[in-house]
Amino acid sequence: MVFTALVAFGVGALGSRPVTGQAGAPTVEEHETVMTEIRPAFRALRTSLEGQDAEDVAKQAGTIAKLLVTVEAFWTARKAEDAIGFVQTAREAASSIETAAQGKDLAAAGDGAKALGGQCGSCHDVYREELPDGTYVLKEDK
Repeated sequence: MVFTALVAFGVGALGSRPVTGQAGAPTVEEHETVMTEIRPAFRALRTSLEGQDAEDVAKQAGTIAKLLVTVEAFWTARKAEDAIGFVQTAREAASSIETAAQGKDLAAAGDGAKALGGQCGSCHDVYREELPDGTYVLKEDK
């Protein structure tokens, strides 16, 4: 199944751990693990953009794009069309950032980072709850 292969090969954070849950979809715990890895990667991407470090921008964007494969699988299993759209657009933005940075076009990478952050924020508004310590969790009703 193509979907399973994408999840199995597209996930850096989960490594060789089996993907479990409904129909092979990531569990809530796996989703939360991946989400906690995206945040520092995005922060590092922004820091690298400010420091004009195209190589690290590309690396961080690639990491984010891979992590978003698991996020997309999570929402696909839940048939949450809006979340699927957010994550697909976010993954496309991450890939465009990576490509732009590889070509040393940091202005385009910066535009992509804004688009990526916007998609993350839109999805978080609907599906994530910010805790007092600044971390996020899945809203209980989602």
